Amino acid sequence: MNKKTIFTLAVVAALLTGCARTAPIHNVNQTLTQRYSDNQMKLAIIEAGIGRKWVMTPVSPGVINGRLAQRDFVATIRITYTSQNYRIDY
Repeated sequence: MNKKTIFTLAVVAALLTGCARTAPIHNVNQTLTQRYSDNQMKLAIIEAGIGRKWVMTPVSPGVINGRLAQRDFVATIRITYTSQNYRIDY
């Protein structure tokens, strides 16, 4: 192999390495300063998810699952909530 070929392969390898980067998952845990009813929290979470193209499914009191499918990408979340806080786990 000549120097030009080795250099080209090194550049391609560096570019491909940069493309393979993955971002860490950021779970959200938020405490609210104002109190809301459980039903208000449920409706606000569902409306916010639907507004961002998520499919929101209430699972049980205080728990909502969300699913987003775009092209070949699928994300699922589980949101647990009370009248004072919510948590989003990816």
